Amino acid sequence: MRHLIWALAAVAISCGGGSTGPHIKEDGRIYVENSWREDDPIHGPWIQARLEKVDDQVIEGELKPIPYSKGPIEITTEPVPGGATAVVHIRTVRWRTLDWHLPFVIDGSIVIRVTGMVPDAHDLRYEVRSYGR
Repeated sequence: MRHLIWALAAVAISCGGGSTGPHIKEDGRIYVENSWREDDPIHGPWIQARLEKVDDQVIEGELKPIPYSKGPIEITTEPVPGGATAVVHIRTVRWRTLDWHLPFVIDGSIVIRVTGMVPDAHDLRYEVRSYGR
């Protein structure tokens, strides 16, 4: 009997140790935050963003200005299904215009916080964190 209990415990641990089942990814919204550069007094924000695609569905829409130090700005008009791959188009307008198309798998709402850019390397510096949980 003791061996049966140990065997069942070993099976439970090897299967993840719990009965919570598979993780179901949550629907979410996407926000972009400009923590990089103060807005130009004439031309406005240096960063623009939009939701470009969800899985294979292209999303029509204009790039939205992301003002500096105004907190996260939502770029979705409705929740994105959990588990879907969302492509976010981010444009920086500084010395020249550069575009990035960044894929994210959705598991709840996220914030993409832009922290910098190296134009010669075509390198966008950003961090992603969950939002509103």
